[in-house]
This record gives sequence, C-alpha cells and structure tokens, in this order.
Amino acid sequence: MNTLDFQIDAMANLPAMAGSSHVAPTDGGFASALSASSEDAAAIRQEAREAASQFVATAFIMPVLKMMHDTPFATEPFAPNSAQKRFMPMLDWQIADRVTSSANFPLVDRIVQQMTQHLPASEPTGGVDVRG
Repeated sequence: MNTLDFQIDAMANLPAMAGSSHVAPTDGGFASALSASSEDAAAIRQEAREAASQFVATAFIMPVLKMMHDTPFATEPFAPNSAQKRFMPMLDWQIADRVTSSANFPLVDRIVQQMTQHLPASEPTGGVDVRG
C-alpha cells in the first residue's frame, strides 16, 4: 500500500474515528456514494449548519463582543466587577450563538453551502440514474 492509498483510506475513515454516524460507503463504490438518501443528506446538512454556526460564533462574533467589553475607557462606576469579568464570556457565547443561529445569517449559509455542495439535492431533480 503506497502513501496515497493510506491517506485516502484514512480520510474515508475520519467520520468513523470521530464518532459520526455518517461514514462514506466503502463496499458499494461510487454509485452507492452518489445515491445517498435524502434523509442522510438532510442530517448532514443539519450537522453542517450547526458546525458552521459554532465556527462563525467563535471566530467572528465572540471576538467583537470581547473587544467591546475590553474598553480602556471604563472608569470606576462603569468598570466591570469580578463577577462580570468571570461570567461575561458565558453571556457573550450565548449572544454569539443566538446571532449565528438566526435564520438569516449569510456567512453561515455560505459556509453550509460550501460544505454540502457535494450532497445530492434535497428533492429529486430528474437527473440521470447512476445506479444502472
């Protein structure tokens, strides 16, 4: 087995190693991989949406909220106390999660589109049957 075959085999087993229930079929070949059921595609799309939402919340929204709290101009009556310093990141996470989980957050939608472009359409489009 050469290095490329080993890498391809390892990549095919990544979902199984991560505990995901969506494992690429290895026994049915290319045709069975293309004929994934719409239920599987819907579940994968939902998982992709959750992952994209968490990514955008962590990478984009939370740093903005943190910068808003870390202002150097907070004087004594308005400066955060120890409880606010301790629990503000938890509130920021909740706010970021709600913002990105909204129905119309274009960045999340774009990431999900990129992640799921290889999946079959949600509804049959009348294409060519590859199963023979």
